[in-house]
Amino acid sequence: MFDHWRARHGSSAGGRRFIAFILAIATATSGGFAAPQRDFTQIDAQIEEARRTWQQPGLAVAVVEDGRVIHARGFGTRNMSTGEPVDADTVFGIGSCTKSFVSATAGQLVESGRLKWDDRVRDHLPWFALHDEATTNMVTLRDLLAMRTGLEGSPGIFREIAKDRTDLVRRMRYLKPLAPFRSEMVYTTDNYTAAGLVVAQIAGTNWETVAQNQIWGPLGMTHTNADHRVARALSNSASPHMAIDGRMAPIPWIYEDHVALPAGGVNSSVNDMARWLMVLLGQGSWNGKQILQPSTVQEMETPHTPNRGHYKSKALATILGEGPDGVRFMSYALGLGIQDYHGSTVVQHDGAIDGFRCTLAMLPEKKFGVVVLLNGPYWLLGHAVTQLVLDYALDLPAKDWPAAFKAYSDHMDREEMQEEQRIQGQRNPRLPALSSSAYASRYHDDGAFGEVEIKAEPNGKLIMSAGPVTYELQHWRRDTFAVVKRWPYPVPRSFFVSFLTDAAGEVTGFKTSYGGEFHRTEPSPGS
Repeated sequence: MFDHWRARHGSSAGGRRFIAFILAIATATSGGFAAPQRDFTQIDAQIEEARRTWQQPGLAVAVVEDGRVIHARGFGTRNMSTGEPVDADTVFGIGSCTKSFVSATAGQLVESGRLKWDDRVRDHLPWFALHDEATTNMVTLRDLLAMRTGLEGSPGIFREIAKDRTDLVRRMRYLKPLAPFRSEMVYTTDNYTAAGLVVAQIAGTNWETVAQNQIWGPLGMTHTNADHRVARALSNSASPHMAIDGRMAPIPWIYEDHVALPAGGVNSSVNDMARWLMVLLGQGSWNGKQILQPSTVQEMETPHTPNRGHYKSKALATILGEGPDGVRFMSYALGLGIQDYHGSTVVQHDGAIDGFRCTLAMLPEKKFGVVVLLNGPYWLLGHAVTQLVLDYALDLPAKDWPAAFKAYSDHMDREEMQEEQRIQGQRNPRLPALSSSAYASRYHDDGAFGEVEIKAEPNGKLIMSAGPVTYELQHWRRDTFAVVKRWPYPVPRSFFVSFLTDAAGEVTGFKTSYGGEFHRTEPSPGS
């Protein structure tokens, strides 16, 4: 999930850093283009060396210029256990690079007069609600797509327990504002699930059907779909990978299509994504087909929301720098990020779900674009490859971008390790908790989460059930437990819970580390 978005090795800390970095890497520079015919032998060798250095299983790259694909190929393997090679038609999860398709389908409805960018969301979804009535009544489709609601990203657990997309979006009323409405970009990935519901409401079918009929089908994107079960069954699909016990290994391909697909659930190949880049670089046209009107593309690529404060990245200054020779502004448009670099406009986005990464970048003035898909956790490698390709294509002085991005990635790893060591230092299982049976009960938070049930297994382990998902409660210290999801592959803890007791020592409820508070709905055994 991207936008499910866990960006490093599935860790929540890495996920936050990934979101903070999502618009911060400029991947283009100024300068003239060389001759149309390019020899990518040298750059391919650098990409392969970077892949091996990062221990990345596989990746694919496509480069477009002036309405044609000038390079497309794969590197490495689709699955480290079986060894099949990646090629330009290999299907990967693209994560939040899905978002530009959502903006495009909304734009097509605007073109037909059935929708306006500034329609209030409530005019199409009467049940829609945010944290206060005033904001709810003002929020428009444009606000959702431009990431300017100011709301914090929802806890990943919201996706895990939601029954469907409507259920997930209904929980947005419990998200707290991190910034004033329309003041700055705050990456709220659920905005796109809500926008997908608006499109579906008007179209009379689900969002993915609209995208298939209006975009992927007309473009001949035969390797693009919106169902991870279909994608993983294809003969030429990559397997997601993550680091398990220090070694890269394939993991099951899982995504909450039924809940959050418009936010990050599309699957594609670099050959297919190259066609999409050519549409965006070609004023909405590809191969004689007008997929989008030029006005829609312009709207999608116009800066709407300044990227500052909560989501301005330190990585930007560290790797590329700011100012006249770097990036001077960053903004979010509609499903795409906009920034400058050395005076050139860059349009780009990232995507991440468990075991997959995507990076795309375009220079609209040059009609040049690149897309990188990866089947591993290293999102910065995608940026390093993108930067290599663009610098090489523009005949700029060579720079070892993989080394620069790897150094920053290693720095982030060390920070994560230090933070985890700090948290682990607070753990003391010897400080006794109550008996497991004392915590066993049903609990409710009167809102965002709903009802959960905690049971004690015969071996004394505490298990929490919430909707379709089961979690283990691992004792941390006294009445505090780490909540870890039972999943087909190792995942980090979701959050902490601290149980509350009354004067008699009876458990009355618990608080969560994300700010939730649950009260007991069943009497304790001794009551």
